[in-house]
Amino acid sequence: MKNIPVSELIKQKRLEKNISVETIFKEAHIPSKFVYMIENGEWNRFPSEVHLRGFLKLYVDYLKIEPELVEQCIKDATGDCREEETANNIPVTDIPTKICRVDKVVCTLMLLAVFLLVILFLVLHFLP
Repeated sequence: MKNIPVSELIKQKRLEKNISVETIFKEAHIPSKFVYMIENGEWNRFPSEVHLRGFLKLYVDYLKIEPELVEQCIKDATGDCREEETANNIPVTDIPTKICRVDKVVCTLMLLAVFLLVILFLVLHFLP
């Protein structure tokens, strides 16, 4: 079971129980697009990690997958990078996803751009 990707395991459980995606939408209140994204392993298409974790937990609970697998499913799905960051002696962040690296790069570039604009303004303002 460990060799099966989380997405396939979840889809397999749903099919074994003969549950349609529409039934999951009606009973578990999980939008169909999120069910398909979970079953296809399209973790990066979720609007945020909060959405991913919440809907994944709801879905796994709905299918009554063993509780000890739930956290592993969430770790696999979110690509928890805490171990990788700790191994590289980088402090663990509050956002434990691989997506966090992209956010850090974007924020750093934006801060650099603002800093350069401030310097440009000061240079142009105080030079004759």
